[in-house]
Amino acid sequence: MDYEKEIRAVVQARVGKMMELCASAEKAFSNPFWDCAVTAVFRHAATGETLRIEGFHDGIDEAGKQVWKVRWMPAQAGAWICELAARPAAPGLSLAVPIEVAEAEGAVRGFLRTVPERSWSFRYDSGEPMFLLGDTIYNLFGGHYCGVELAPILDRRQAQGVNYIRARAQVSPYHPKLRNVWQTRDCWPWGGSAQWPDFKELNTDYFKAVDEVMEMLAEREMGVELVLEAWMLEFPFNDRGKFLPEHEELWIRYLVARYAAYPSLYIWCPANEYDFYPGTAEYHPEADRWFRRLARLIKEADPYKHPVGVHQWSHKLPLHERFGDCEELDVYLIQTDWFKEFEVRGSMSPMCLWMERQLRFHAPTKAKAALCSEFGYEKAEGCFTLEGHQLFDHHHTRRGQWRAGFSGYPVVHGFDNTWGAYLTVETDAVGAAYLPIYRRFMTEDVNFDAMVPAPELLIEVQGTEEEGTAPLCVADDALGVVAVYFPAAGGCKLALPDGGEAAYAYAYAWLNPRSGERLPAEPSCGGGGVGGTRFETPPPAPGDSAADSNWVLYTKRQGWAGAVSNRTF
Repeated sequence: MDYEKEIRAVVQARVGKMMELCASAEKAFSNPFWDCAVTAVFRHAATGETLRIEGFHDGIDEAGKQVWKVRWMPAQAGAWICELAARPAAPGLSLAVPIEVAEAEGAVRGFLRTVPERSWSFRYDSGEPMFLLGDTIYNLFGGHYCGVELAPILDRRQAQGVNYIRARAQVSPYHPKLRNVWQTRDCWPWGGSAQWPDFKELNTDYFKAVDEVMEMLAEREMGVELVLEAWMLEFPFNDRGKFLPEHEELWIRYLVARYAAYPSLYIWCPANEYDFYPGTAEYHPEADRWFRRLARLIKEADPYKHPVGVHQWSHKLPLHERFGDCEELDVYLIQTDWFKEFEVRGSMSPMCLWMERQLRFHAPTKAKAALCSEFGYEKAEGCFTLEGHQLFDHHHTRRGQWRAGFSGYPVVHGFDNTWGAYLTVETDAVGAAYLPIYRRFMTEDVNFDAMVPAPELLIEVQGTEEEGTAPLCVADDALGVVAVYFPAAGGCKLALPDGGEAAYAYAYAWLNPRSGERLPAEPSCGGGGVGGTRFETPPPAPGDSAADSNWVLYTKRQGWAGAVSNRTF
C-alpha cells in the first residue's frame, strides 16, 4: 500500500557539514531494525546528480514513535530534494524534503581517500595530503559508553601528533584475561545479551555514545579506522550457526548507514585479523572469500565509498597475492610479525627487527595503499595487560615508527595504557613521547609527501637488514632533501650530487630521535659525486646503552625550498 508523500518545509544545510533528517512512523513495527528498511534519494535540482543513502532506526522519539534517521554530508551547494521511502511503505516514512545547501564557510577537506601512486598514499577530497600517524584504542567507544572521560586522552594523543585511531565497533570480551578496568556496564551492542542474543536488534543507547565519540574526533580533525568485527575467535563471530549471514548483513549495513557521513570515518576494517574466520587462530582460505563478500557489501552500502582495508595475522601468504585483484579493497592494514624478534633471539625486542621486510612482503608495490597498522604494544607502568607485551619497550616504539616511515609506510602505534583493558594517559607509556619528534621531522623538516625510499643513494653501509642495523634512506625526486635513519650506531656513504658545485652545496644535521635535539653534522670524508660522502653517527652520550643509539641524518641542499618548509637547522 502506498501512502501520500508528506512535503516538508525547506531545510537549510551547508557544504562540508553533516546534516540529519528524521522521520517517525505512524504505526509501530514489531522489530523496526528487521521489519522496515528506509532509503533516501538526494537529487540536485540543477545538475541532476543523485545520491542514495540508507537510513537507520534510532529508537523512540519524544512522542513515543519509532524514529528513523538519514545522515548526509553535502558536497555541492544549491537546491536539493530528498525523497524518503520505506519498505514496506508506512505512514510517516514517505517524505519529500527540499534542502537549500549553502557554500562552505571555509576550506573543506572532505573524506579521506587512498592514492597509492603517491608516496604517502592518503589524501583528502580537497587534495591535501595526510600524514597518517595512528594509535590503537580498541575500546574507544565502549569506554565513553561507560563514562570514561575521553577528551584528555584524545587531546594528549593529538598533541603528540596522532590523527588516526584504530577502534572496534563493539567491546571485545576475548582478551586479555584481565577485565576492562574502565568497564562499568554491559556493552553488548545487539539485542538481548551475550548469553541470550537477539541479532535482529541493536542497542541504540550504545550507538548514541559512539555518535558522540565520532563528533569528538571530527572536532579535533582526527579520524577512525572502524573495525566492524573485532576478532573471529570471539562470540558471536566464532559461531556462524548463531550469527547468521543475514545478521551480519544487518550489522554491517547499520554501521555504514549510521557512520558513513562523518568526516571522522577514515577507513572501514571489516575484521581485525580477518584470516581467523570462521573461528580458529590460523589462516583459512575461506576467509579470503568471506572478506571479499563483506568488502562488496560495504562498498554497495556506503554512498561515499570510504576506503576499505584488510587486516591480517598470518604471514604465510602475502596480502597482495590474496587480494591484489579485489576491486573493493583499497588499503593493506599490515600487521607485522612482532613476536618474531623474541622467538629468534629469546630476549626483549628493542630493535623492532625485520619490520621493513615484512611490510614489503605484503605490499611490495604501490598497486594499493598500505600502512603498518600493528607492530606490537608498548608496556606501560601500572597497566599490565598481557605477558607478551612486556617484551616491547619504548625502544621498540621509537624504532618502529622510523623504520616504517623511512620504508614509505604510515604507522599506527599501540600502548598498554590505552590499548584495551586500560584507558588512561595519566601513566602514559614512555615511547609516546617520541611521536611528536617523528611527526615534526616528517612534516616540518621534510615534506613527507615528497619523500620516497631511496636505497640506491646508500652506496656503502655498516650493518645489515638481518641484524636490524642497516640504515634506511628517503629523498625527494630532485635530491633537494635526503635523510637517513640509522637504527643503530654506524655509518654510510651517501651518493649526493657533487658538493663542490655551488648548486649542490648541502647542509647537514643530526637529529636525536629520543630527545629531538639537533646537532651539526659534518662528512667524515668525501665530497659527494661518484665516491660518495661518508657520515658516522655521533658518539654515545655518557650512560647511553646500545638500545639508545639511533640517529637521523638530515641533508638539505642550501637554498632549497622545493619540497620542504623554510625551517633551518
